[in-house]
Amino acid sequence: TDIETPMPLQATVAHYLKHDDFTEHLEHLRHHYQEKCTTMIQALDTYLPPEFHHTRPEGGFFLWLEGPTDFDTTAFLNNVLMPKAHVHYVPGVNLYAHKDHHNGARISYSQPSVDQIVTGIKRMAQCLNA
Repeated sequence: TDIETPMPLQATVAHYLKHDDFTEHLEHLRHHYQEKCTTMIQALDTYLPPEFHHTRPEGGFFLWLEGPTDFDTTAFLNNVLMPKAHVHYVPGVNLYAHKDHHNGARISYSQPSVDQIVTGIKRMAQCLNA
């Protein structure tokens, strides 16, 4: 115990670790997120215009999308994608200290369902192809 963490939270975690299989739960989570990652990669491969490329992560919750060098992911997000398709990502400019990477974006597959991932990528591709 410590003086910062509430006792009910400590008791809950202790009970879980004593009575549940954490390793099994962790394996379930790995499978769950791998399925989402694979779904997003397949949707991007299927629907994105050929001038866009993406990473193929081996873990984590995000992948990196890269457009042509003259493509501005912030302008596209604010002027097209959010208002028309209701899809969001983090523009690359927000992830660089010098704010100089305008054609990249971080896309998350952690929160949306598999169906939402496919729908979101389709909507994004429709806006890119318009």
